[in-house]
Amino acid sequence: CGSRDFTETFDSSGSWGQGDDADATGQVANGVYDMYVKSDSGLFWSTAGKSNLDMGTYELEATQTEGPLDNGYGLIFRVDNDLSNFLLFEISSDGFVWIGWCGNGCETTAEPLVGDGWFESKAIREGLNAANNLRVVYDATGLVFSVNGQEVGSVSSLDLAGLGMG
Repeated sequence: CGSRDFTETFDSSGSWGQGDDADATGQVANGVYDMYVKSDSGLFWSTAGKSNLDMGTYELEATQTEGPLDNGYGLIFRVDNDLSNFLLFEISSDGFVWIGWCGNGCETTAEPLVGDGWFESKAIREGLNAANNLRVVYDATGLVFSVNGQEVGSVSSLDLAGLGMG
């Protein structure tokens, strides 16, 4: 059992979900995936359309370019598309982190796995147009979450097993 690397350069749209509706627009353009949120509230996401991405390292550079600084953005993984269940690692441009599990797209269940919800972290580069590196290392022992090279939380495999994700 080993990890499979997945790299996306966004030179083309590939299998990433793209679209436009009243609440949000998601598209690949100029080497990035651009998510523009039009709604005042809600959770919006896109996936790579890949399956069987399991243990390994998940990493991305994310930048908020508009909107209130307390909006969250980040990385979802271990996605069950049928039920809209997933693990979520997000930060905000005012310096906070949320790590948890979402059931039904976070509409019915949003359970923090680290802390009691949003918590402050000095690892985050704050403000608009500040790039932040988000990294999750997922192995047999659990998950380790980092922002800009600094660990901000971890979850054991036993905790994941309780969610039916171990």
